[in-house]
Amino acid sequence: MVGALLAGVLGTFGFNLLLVALTRGDQTAATVPTQSTLEDAPLASLRFDTQFRIVEANREFQHTFAFQNGDSLARLWHPDEWENDRLQLKSGTWQSVERRVFRADGSLVWAELSIERQSSRTTLWIRDVSRCKAAETELAQTRAAIHDLYEIVAGGESDLNTKLRSLLAMGCRRFGVETGFLGQVQDNHLKVLHVYSADDRIRSGQVYDVGGALADAAKLQQPVLIQPKGPRGLVQVNPQIDWQNYPLFTTTENETYLGAPVRVNGALYGTLNFSDPEPRAPFAPAETEFLQLMAQWLGSEIERRQTRVDLEKQQKQLLEVNQKLESLAVHDGLTGVKNRRAFDERLALEFRRSRRYGIPLSLILLDVDKFKHFNDTFGHPAGDEVLKRVASLLQSGVREIDFMARYGGEEFVILLPNTDAQGAQILAERLRASIEGASWKLREVTASFGISILVPGMQEPTHLTAAADAALYESKANGRNRVTVAGDKAPNDETV
Repeated sequence: MVGALLAGVLGTFGFNLLLVALTRGDQTAATVPTQSTLEDAPLASLRFDTQFRIVEANREFQHTFAFQNGDSLARLWHPDEWENDRLQLKSGTWQSVERRVFRADGSLVWAELSIERQSSRTTLWIRDVSRCKAAETELAQTRAAIHDLYEIVAGGESDLNTKLRSLLAMGCRRFGVETGFLGQVQDNHLKVLHVYSADDRIRSGQVYDVGGALADAAKLQQPVLIQPKGPRGLVQVNPQIDWQNYPLFTTTENETYLGAPVRVNGALYGTLNFSDPEPRAPFAPAETEFLQLMAQWLGSEIERRQTRVDLEKQQKQLLEVNQKLESLAVHDGLTGVKNRRAFDERLALEFRRSRRYGIPLSLILLDVDKFKHFNDTFGHPAGDEVLKRVASLLQSGVREIDFMARYGGEEFVILLPNTDAQGAQILAERLRASIEGASWKLREVTASFGISILVPGMQEPTHLTAAADAALYESKANGRNRVTVAGDKAPNDETV
């Protein structure tokens, strides 16, 4: 596969991975509040009694959901999930979960629901995760499309006609249209070479006189997007070209058209086209990027068959792309260090290894002090620069065998294999001092640290992080900018 295809894969798929990483980072930056009053909480929150009646709600909840005191909690829930969740809430087995909830306008949104129990009342915290869900859906669709394309590119089938039919069928599914075809440019004409369609409006062998419109399109070297809002009313048209009179649009009575030039050896070979007689929802940028990717592969495949490029070289390049994509999946988009997903996987591995062989394992959890106030004062771009600088200081201060990651928001975590409490404390103090002593443009930046050590009784990796989190909380409670080591007692399930 040529370099343009690799760039296209990374541009489309890498962008979606980054989107999920950033979305997750944005929506998990705030931990569940601990305020005694709901009004100070940054999340929508409420309290309900044992009869599941709302007895108190903050302004954020009332603004978003418009429920009143005395209303049943069941009104918030999707009816398919309420009965089972009600039983869990009543039995005390409820855990933090993601559920669909109703907003004031009647729309359903995805939210993370967490609870805090009191004697006769329970507090419910509601964090909107709909953006994250949408990003994950788009990522899943993109990954599925990339997988389908890879199956076509690297599949055992060597017949180009079979691969083209699979490519066109996949494109019709991806874009939600009826017809896809490959046309070859011959002088001022476009000849249909291969077509996938539910009817015979466009047939192999048909020739269209495209004249200057095709020449103009070839100069653009970008996908052509025609999306009528109603019968023949164009709403998204490149003003440089008279698409209103484009033959492929006018002679086939299409209401939706998406096409991209196919180039072989740098010259225009033809166009890859998808169309439908009905209007559809606007094409997303990821869809036009994916069409470019398809057209780039198609041009390179034709070129490969013309020049007998070795297939094994393509397969090797695609494997390298997959490795790069996997790397993108485990790195934080802002700081460049490993992300929470990578940390969870490494923690599970090191936890099992330490318990099996009886070797020490330590964990450092740190939080940039008063970071929310910093963002509110100087803005999020300045806050991002602080996070990147802190990540760089931490990365340069740990050993090669240590594992450092962004845990979420302004929190970072460092896993220290074969390190006892004394070694972890020495490292944490050195890192704390390096952050405090660094040159900061806007104001002094410090961080609070919590350290936990693997001790007998810790049965799950989360026990280690919970102990470090408790020690971090103690550092903040005692004035911040300090290091606290957790006690030797393993946390039980109630403290995790």
